[in-house]
Amino acid sequence: MEGAPNDIVFIADPHLKSGNLAFMSSVAEEINALNASVVLIGGDFVTSDEDDLSYQNVWAEIDAPVYAVLGNHDYKAGVHG
Repeated sequence: MEGAPNDIVFIADPHLKSGNLAFMSSVAEEINALNASVVLIGGDFVTSDEDDLSYQNVWAEIDAPVYAVLGNHDYKAGVHG
């Protein structure tokens, strides 16, 4: 379809924490190498309200527009998570 994005990348359940931050940074590099038109993230950015929210900065490494929805863990973490 003319005007529709191509090369859409979808990821879900990143559950960012210190143990997987380097891996998720490499995922961002892979996404950039794909020259994605748009990136969709299907929630569960955190596991609990005790997670370090600064890890979410990894998404700024992605060159394409990023759209996301919250997952069940994000809702359980509440406003503090």
